[in-house]
Amino acid sequence: MSSQNIKNYTQDRFKVDLDYSKYFDITLSSEGADYDDEVIFSKNLVGEFDGNRLPINIDLNSDESSNKKTLLWNVRQNDNVIVSKNFYNPNNIDITCFTDTSVCDIGLTSIDVGLHDKMSGQTITFSMGVNDEKTFDPYYYDRRFKMRPLDTFAKKPNERFSGNTKTIYNIVSKNNSEIGYYNELYGGFYQGFYKLYGYDYEVFPERTNKGWSSEVMVKPRQRHEFDAIPKEKYLNEIYPENDGFFFYLGTRAENKFYHPAEENIDNPPLNAINNRCKDCEFNFTLESSSGTTFNYDSVTFNLDCLTTCNCNEGESDCIKIYPEKEINTVSKKSSCGQEKNEIISSTPVDPAMDVVSNAMGVRFKGDPKNPKICVRYIKMTGDCVTNITCEKTNTKYCSGYTINEICSSKGIYDVCNYNDMLCEGKNTEERWVMISTVFERYQTIGDNDLLNWGGLGDVRNCFYPSSINNNPHNLVSSNNEKLKNSSELSKKWLYNKDKRLGSLKIYVNGFLFMVIEDFEEIIPRELNTEKEKQIGVPFNVSFGGGSIGLRESLIFKDCNTPYGPYMQDPQLMSNDTLSGTTYSGLRNNMIIEPNFAGTFMGGISQFRMYTEPLNSPQVQHNFRILKSKFDLFDYWCPNCYSCLQDCYFNFELSENLCEFDFSTCEVDCDFDIVIKEISNNFDFTVNNNLN
Repeated sequence: MSSQNIKNYTQDRFKVDLDYSKYFDITLSSEGADYDDEVIFSKNLVGEFDGNRLPINIDLNSDESSNKKTLLWNVRQNDNVIVSKNFYNPNNIDITCFTDTSVCDIGLTSIDVGLHDKMSGQTITFSMGVNDEKTFDPYYYDRRFKMRPLDTFAKKPNERFSGNTKTIYNIVSKNNSEIGYYNELYGGFYQGFYKLYGYDYEVFPERTNKGWSSEVMVKPRQRHEFDAIPKEKYLNEIYPENDGFFFYLGTRAENKFYHPAEENIDNPPLNAINNRCKDCEFNFTLESSSGTTFNYDSVTFNLDCLTTCNCNEGESDCIKIYPEKEINTVSKKSSCGQEKNEIISSTPVDPAMDVVSNAMGVRFKGDPKNPKICVRYIKMTGDCVTNITCEKTNTKYCSGYTINEICSSKGIYDVCNYNDMLCEGKNTEERWVMISTVFERYQTIGDNDLLNWGGLGDVRNCFYPSSINNNPHNLVSSNNEKLKNSSELSKKWLYNKDKRLGSLKIYVNGFLFMVIEDFEEIIPRELNTEKEKQIGVPFNVSFGGGSIGLRESLIFKDCNTPYGPYMQDPQLMSNDTLSGTTYSGLRNNMIIEPNFAGTFMGGISQFRMYTEPLNSPQVQHNFRILKSKFDLFDYWCPNCYSCLQDCYFNFELSENLCEFDFSTCEVDCDFDIVIKEISNNFDFTVNNNLN
């Protein structure tokens, strides 16, 4: 505090020191200050106790977040649940006044991720209140975001598809004197939903005013304690280009019940579906495949009798699980009111429509001692086609999708020269790393405009149940149907792309490592089907992995065995899974599994997700708070580890038995510096004169 100002104290200070050597050039004042006092003075993480800024705040070492189960290799723990310490409540609503709601169709989709072992007779309960007695109950969801590990029931007594390799999803618990309780991932990861479409449950905003941030504390593993047996595989072995995912946002899978339960299918080549653009509607062009038709005897041919659970209770919302191929309607055909039966055929539905612009993930790529960072997402493309005559405008609007991946050109520890010949094939001591992913939209959008300013208002429509698969509906029909909602991309969505553009920044230990400009905002959305058939599927977040899509999905064998055993539907398998089987000619447009079914292999400790884009000082503040506890690499004062030549870490022994030669920096680093963020230069530049 400046010594010359006698008014700088709560009381007048009459002893004025006129020694100029004690004057300060800069004085920080709390009055009208233009600086972030949280960054300057706080000893806590940014927004650590503010659920409106940090709704998802998970720390595995905290009793508030984890029940700290002892997790063993290949031992199922269904009650292993992790929970956010904070909750979102921007309107300061009294959380004690909410009642519980149960939904009974959850088994239709929850069996695919190992939550329930039956497709019928299962329920989950949710509330927008807070129930401390059920904090770690895997079947109860309150205002605190909850995640649980992925698992599978696609095994005996259920029938797994012959071409679908048995996959393991293991998590092993560990304890460390400094870190405390944490998990080592061996193919497993955590996944959770923050919104139930069509129900009164939302614990993270559908879209934020300016952007969002996610932050993970992970430790890439260089030496494995356990290995899978030959008959079992990790996702990374099946999809080696998907390894290393540690954060995923979007829908966890496509619509499981997208196709009719018909007996025989003439599976058309995908280039035949390309020509679906008609009546000036917005449609998708898909990747072309074989021009031959594959005749397929569907395993679902006897399942058209299945309905949702409300049908058993006599309620009005009685929905068939599989869409009808043809609908018999009664309509008035003349001015005299004459009624006539009319059979309307369904238009083929492509499951890819539900996942475009609805999935993104961040992963490590390459050598775990010095990995690169990649961002993968599904992006909608648009083309204006004028060679087809249209009654309205002479212009056709068609679209397709691309799966983009942008990777850093450098590894996160390139400054340590781990790519040098001396380090090839060697390891270092495994170390923790804090990865912060920040999306900041170029435009700030007010609360009232979030839905329609390039948001989901552009894709949501009203529909009649008979038109769920693009069936025309006669409004004069004698069936008094209720209007419902659907979600389908449109040309309006494409036109409003500029309202979703922003920058995606990746920080490593507080250091701005990678910037992607003109990144189109991913706004997770619901699937284009009834709410009962997608409970817990959209609005998902994964910690420690991507998403397996429908790889472990199960369906009914017939209408007389609702409680199993079940089987897998080849029409839900990816083309990779079908290849090499008798179904190799069947072409499905499953995108999530082949592009996001991968996992992080290593330790995980903390996961945070903010409702705002953190700036560089805020990310660096979090780094400074956690630096000592996790011994994080310091980019401003590089503390590199030497490569291990002959000593290999033994999980059963003490680290002290290995003589690691650590090279550390003794300089006390000063963070009061200005760091210039350059979007097109991701190399490491260390200026030793900054201290």
